[in-house]
Amino acid sequence: METTASNLSAQVTEPNPIAGSVRIFSTGSLGLGGFFGGPLAILYLICRDLVALGCTDLLSKTFVWFVPFLLFWSYCLFSFPPDFLSQFILYLPQTILWWIVARHLFGKLHLEFASNGGVFRSKWQAIRFGFFTFLGLKVVFFLAGMVWELWAK
Repeated sequence: METTASNLSAQVTEPNPIAGSVRIFSTGSLGLGGFFGGPLAILYLICRDLVALGCTDLLSKTFVWFVPFLLFWSYCLFSFPPDFLSQFILYLPQTILWWIVARHLFGKLHLEFASNGGVFRSKWQAIRFGFFTFLGLKVVFFLAGMVWELWAK
């Protein structure tokens, strides 16, 4: 309850129930998760946040942007030499682009969430998820390569 000096009447201010019970990833966390886990990780984190906030109408907009990113990222993985420098030169600008698009699409939503008293998840949780996504993709690609080699013989 708040009292104001002008009228000394009690005004009840209700906190946003969603902001108090839901924790989402900030745009910086999304960028870090995408850096370690690629567009698959950032797409999952964004979808998870949108569902938690009840903004399922934005899911189609998210998929329209990030599915082409995922396809282009997969093309780059399989088309360019597997050395670190060749992969990193293309990967870093893509990661920055994913972060810019995520910030553009959901920046206002994050600002509104923060202004309503919402709490963001730790950046380390996004980094950990991105890292485990990276490890999972490495295992999948390794097993797919083994199967391909066995099948090609």
